[in-house]
Amino acid sequence: MPERPIGISILAILAGIVGILLIIGGVVVGAMAGAVGDFIKDYLKTYGTTVGMGIIDFSGIIEAALVAFAVIAFIFGILYVAVAYGFWIGAGLSRMLAIILSVLGIILGLIALPGGIVIIIIYGVILWYLMQPHVKAFFGAAPPPTPPPAPPA
Repeated sequence: MPERPIGISILAILAGIVGILLIIGGVVVGAMAGAVGDFIKDYLKTYGTTVGMGIIDFSGIIEAALVAFAVIAFIFGILYVAVAYGFWIGAGLSRMLAIILSVLGIILGLIALPGGIVIIIIYGVILWYLMQPHVKAFFGAAPPPTPPPAPPA
């Protein structure tokens, strides 16, 4: 197996950090979802009728949305940690998973335009890098690039 490219080492470290942060964020948001729902319910009971409005209890919807967000963040966190580990050991499947996550990131960036342009650029550069011949060779997706010919003596 060829030596791990420095860019893959950097991407492995960054993917690991992102994965750990997503896992922590998912756990925290999931744990706080019930408290936020209860807070909204109590707030509506206390202040909802003082302005002459009927009480519309949407705390359950907010709580369900927070739990869904937490689960999605946790799953993506696990996927990013898997990519980081795969990048570190040179597993070919991790390259494909990173390509899929990058395409999803570009789609997310398109949805978030105009602010998502930074996301599109970052994931575009990652996709470009993962398609380079030396990176493909490291993951076993292509033969190693041929060295340049020796200069004439």
